Amino acid sequence: MAEFCSFWKVDNIAVRWGHSAVLYEGRMFVFAGVDGPEFSTEVLLFELDPPSTFAKGPVMPTNQRKPPTARALHTTVLLGAKAVLYGGWSPAKGTALGDLHMWDCEARTWSGAVEAIGPAPLPRWGHSAVLYGQRMVVYGGQSDG
Repeated sequence: MAEFCSFWKVDNIAVRWGHSAVLYEGRMFVFAGVDGPEFSTEVLLFELDPPSTFAKGPVMPTNQRKPPTARALHTTVLLGAKAVLYGGWSPAKGTALGDLHMWDCEARTWSGAVEAIGPAPLPRWGHSAVLYGQRMVVYGGQSDG
């Protein structure tokens, strides 16, 4: 059984809540969330290797596609080199979101909205999600209906 080593804490960046994160090749990508009173569209990057140097900060997409709507309480799973972001709460729209977006961790680009194959869950926030094979499995959360 693998042993738990320790926690790492990053102190010198604004506190954020309601975000999601994925780990890809020693890099943690943090998506959206709430930074103070503002809901964010940012992608933050933390270089975890070596662990003593946390190079960090907002990632500027390498393409001109608009990022997803500012949100919090969404989920993100990693599928290969792509982070798949789903749902959340939008203060601008005042509603739960049911949109799906992909972030390419290598190219550092948003794909724009992606159509789900098969029936999609109701828009929701505060849910959890895992990747099972090639499917994002979404559980729980709050929807508007």
